[in-house]
Amino acid sequence: MTAEINHRGHPWNRKRVVRLMRLGAIEGVHRRRRGKYGKKTGSTATAPDLVQREFTATAPNQL
Repeated sequence: MTAEINHRGHPWNRKRVVRLMRLGAIEGVHRRRRGKYGKKTGSTATAPDLVQREFTATAPNQL
């Protein structure tokens, strides 16, 4: 935004552009999506245990 304003002939710095955008309720474009990896969908089915892994031990060091 600052580069475009400077290109149009107004020698304004970044801070002035930020202040004017805040006064005008103008928000910049967000290029990154945050938090998409932590969201769980309603249909998160787990894979079946085809190997029948048993992780319960009867005694220490016995599995």
